[in-house]
Amino acid sequence: MVGVPALLKNPNNPLQSDPMNTTAGHQADHKAARKLLALIDEFSKLDPEMQIQQIAVFLHIMEKQDLTMGEVEQLTGLSSSSVSRNVAALSKVHRKGLPGHDLIYCI
Repeated sequence: MVGVPALLKNPNNPLQSDPMNTTAGHQADHKAARKLLALIDEFSKLDPEMQIQQIAVFLHIMEKQDLTMGEVEQLTGLSSSSVSRNVAALSKVHRKGLPGHDLIYCI
C-alpha cells in the first residue's frame, strides 16, 4: 500500500485543493493528479528520458513568452549552464549539433 504522508498534506500544497479533506476536495485532488499524469505522459512520448528540469523550463517559457536566459534561471532556480543545456534540448538544435525537441525558439 502506498499513500501521501500527512506531512505533505497541507493547505499550501498546490496539488491539493481542499485542506479540510472533504469528498469534493479529494475529487479535485484526483482530477489534478490525473491532469498532471497526462502532462507527464505527453512529455514521456516526446522523450522517455526527459528530465523534470526540461519540463520546468518549458512550462515557465510557455507561461511567460520571450524570457531571457537570466529570467529562466531566476524562475527555475537552475544554474546558467543547466538553463542553457535545457533550452538547447528544447530548441531545434541540441548541443553538439544533435536534433532537439523543437518546442521553443532561442534567439
